[in-house]
Amino acid sequence: MKLFELIKQFQWSELEVRLPELYPDQEKDLEGFKKAFARLQSLAPLESIMTILVTPIKEDCDEVEYAHVNGCKTNPEDEEENKMTYSLMITQWPEWLGMEVSEEAFKYYGELDTLVHILWEMTFVGYKEESAAEFDEELRRQDLDNKE
Repeated sequence: MKLFELIKQFQWSELEVRLPELYPDQEKDLEGFKKAFARLQSLAPLESIMTILVTPIKEDCDEVEYAHVNGCKTNPEDEEENKMTYSLMITQWPEWLGMEVSEEAFKYYGELDTLVHILWEMTFVGYKEESAAEFDEELRRQDLDNKE
């Protein structure tokens, strides 16, 4: 199932309840998540070669388990590429929408929780569609500054 199809299955009211249960420190930012979710519902998806992964990770230092959201190529060309995962943080929202969501994510978390974890990752750098591009631009500027 592609992300845009998953989004169509839920209303904001369902995410509004579940999001602070999974991310209690984000309750104060529900309005930002609501606006982001509404924007995602209105965007057209772009084709993507990536699949969204949502997997449980436990940090050794504090024994806390959390959902790790990243991506892999849907049709890797070789075994090495098959093992690679990628951060999706600076991916543009229309491309996110066109990505497949891994079946394993649904097995671990179910559809609603998977969507909440993905929404949290998508909005990590801001609640507007432009936030990812602005963050990417800032990273590139810092990289250039470090090379000078």
